[in-house]
Amino acid sequence: MLPALVLAAGTAWTWVADVDLALALRYYDPLAPNPFPLGSRPLWVWLYRWAIFPSVLLFVGGLLLAAWAYGDPRGQGARRAGVLLMLALLLGPMLLVNGVFKAGYGRPRPRQVIELGGTQPFRPVLLPTFRGNEDGFPSGHAAAAYAPLVLYFVLRRRHGRVAWAALGASLAFGGVVSYMRMIQGGHFFSDVLWSGGVVYFSAYAVARWQGRRDGVVARRFTRDPPPVPARRRSLVRGGALLLGLLVLGVYAGRLPYFTTLEWRVPVPPGVSRGRIAIGAEQGRLRIAERPGLDALHLRVRIDGRGLPWAAVWDERHADSAAPGDGLTLRYALRERGMLGHYDVRARMEMPPGFTLDVERLAPDEATTPAAAQGAPESAPSAADQ
Repeated sequence: MLPALVLAAGTAWTWVADVDLALALRYYDPLAPNPFPLGSRPLWVWLYRWAIFPSVLLFVGGLLLAAWAYGDPRGQGARRAGVLLMLALLLGPMLLVNGVFKAGYGRPRPRQVIELGGTQPFRPVLLPTFRGNEDGFPSGHAAAAYAPLVLYFVLRRRHGRVAWAALGASLAFGGVVSYMRMIQGGHFFSDVLWSGGVVYFSAYAVARWQGRRDGVVARRFTRDPPPVPARRRSLVRGGALLLGLLVLGVYAGRLPYFTTLEWRVPVPPGVSRGRIAIGAEQGRLRIAERPGLDALHLRVRIDGRGLPWAAVWDERHADSAAPGDGLTLRYALRERGMLGHYDVRARMEMPPGFTLDVERLAPDEATTPAAAQGAPESAPSAADQ
């Protein structure tokens, strides 16, 4: 089978030629404010947020198709197509990719490995750590982008050309999203490769289980099913409609979101120490010296999920320092439209020999003087939205 050969050959290539690290290093710039600068461009940030939407629509469409064909002797083909869409998406992108592998397989993401500015050792594909905090294998975004290829199995028998077109479009869209996740430092090449493989073979397995041979419908049902009361059909359709709306609502409330906030504070001549007060719930802060730097440079990366209008911005305040005195900084994050937890990773770079003390503030103490006086709040740049 060609897909199995492609998956095996691609995996072997990453082992023999060290392709995963080689490709990731092409997009990595340790001196840039964002070490993966290409991935923070507006197009890729927008695609990151909405790439999963087509697969959600496909699942809801399969649900409604199966429900509307329920009990209709003339709609057996539509019902089977809807069931295939739902089960293939549940098994592949939802259960196997996100529920099994990402939850417990354990592989660091590119931005987590030592070679790319992280703290974890690199792990080749198929060598798991089984640590839940390392969820790089496989890619959930890539799996969702490849999900429409299930239409190939649905359409192949009666609409061969349309089926091949759907397969080609799905592979193209999945390839674009896979590239996006690679340039953002979110996944290695082998992660996105296996995302496509898991989705394809999940759809293939469901098609075979449903009575297909190599994706072609087998005509096994010669007798019409018993009639279904109209009341039951109405209940099934109404329930499916409500469930579909619920799925769309849950998805809309958990849209992926990330942004990068930056703050550069010049260090006056003769000043060699400072203090920053930061909100207690503002995540991890790493401090490092950087040769040639003449300022304090704070970079904060935020990953979370929220409503379509979700946003995170910062409130910042710096007291000017005279020679011999220390800088005093105050920093806090504010958010709207977010649901649940969002992850914050902060890195402060400073000139060599500079000493910085860090103080954690309680959430109700984290308001900066500028915000307390009603000054406008700073927002993420357009490139980070």
